Amino acid sequence: MVVGSDILAGISCGDAVSFGNMAVAPLVRNAEAAEGPEYLILREAFEAGFLRVSEVSESGSVPELVVRNTGKLPVLILDGEELAGAKQNRVVNTSILVPPEAKIVVPVSCTESGRWSYRSAHFSDSDVMMSRNIRAKKARSVSESLERSSQFSSNQGEVWEEIRMEAMACGVESPTGAMKDTHERHRGSMGKYNEAFQLVEGQTGCLVFLRGEAAGCELLSRPEKYAMLHQKIIGSYAMDALQSHHGSEDCDPVPQKAFEQAMDTIGSIKAECFPSVGLGEDCRIREGRITGSALRYENVSIHAAVFWLEEERRQHDRHNGGERRPEERMASFDERRQRMNR
Repeated sequence: MVVGSDILAGISCGDAVSFGNMAVAPLVRNAEAAEGPEYLILREAFEAGFLRVSEVSESGSVPELVVRNTGKLPVLILDGEELAGAKQNRVVNTSILVPPEAKIVVPVSCTESGRWSYRSAHFSDSDVMMSRNIRAKKARSVSESLERSSQFSSNQGEVWEEIRMEAMACGVESPTGAMKDTHERHRGSMGKYNEAFQLVEGQTGCLVFLRGEAAGCELLSRPEKYAMLHQKIIGSYAMDALQSHHGSEDCDPVPQKAFEQAMDTIGSIKAECFPSVGLGEDCRIREGRITGSALRYENVSIHAAVFWLEEERRQHDRHNGGERRPEERMASFDERRQRMNR
């Protein structure tokens, strides 16, 4: 059993900055705190030619991909990082530290429901991270799957539904139902959030509030790696911010005390640990409205993602206060799978 105080060991919360309906406080690692083992992130490994991601076979399997790391260092793939190409775009279901000089099968979720045909032999870095709200719900379903069957499986139907709802809320139509299309359409707007929330010296994570409420916390073990991922992580939360009817309006500044209280909440949570798909252990967080995970290796939290789940009013808000009409019903997982195999 791991507690939140292990995750936050050596971490301090800096002064928050607000923009629109989003507020972010930088998390800084103390100089004496352990940074743990070295590793490459997804982008570095692809650029260096050490990483190859492909379908498990010529025919493919929606919930699995093969990852080959030919380098001498582990490769960290973050929960929610999208891989583009092959038969359809996917995101990994949990943060994974791929061992050096190894090949492993990793659990994924489809983020492009309307395509099941090759665009490339291998995957590349999509430069997109799934929005915080969908990541939170996926994290919850993965934790439930681990408790039920010891598998890192997501609720694929829920993922597709949330991606469709996100596109609707953002006014985007994608011919293949691709999550990436929504992010690309709003890349300019999301860039304003990245301009507002600049990286600070020594930053190794962030604590985020949306619409005045705690939304999530991201932490990496090494500040230089977080720096490379800062914009992608901020973009994950900014996509949620943009979906609010008042996304462009400024909210009242969040008191610094609220961030301190959120840190106290994280520090008191407990997590149940399971063997990771790659190196280390995957510690799952499920306490009330809080969900998420922490990937730990060599007694260090390599990546932690903690989310506050939103209330059901969120779904009503995204539907403009109305229920979905019968003709708008999302196809079931089995129905979509049948379409892809035709």
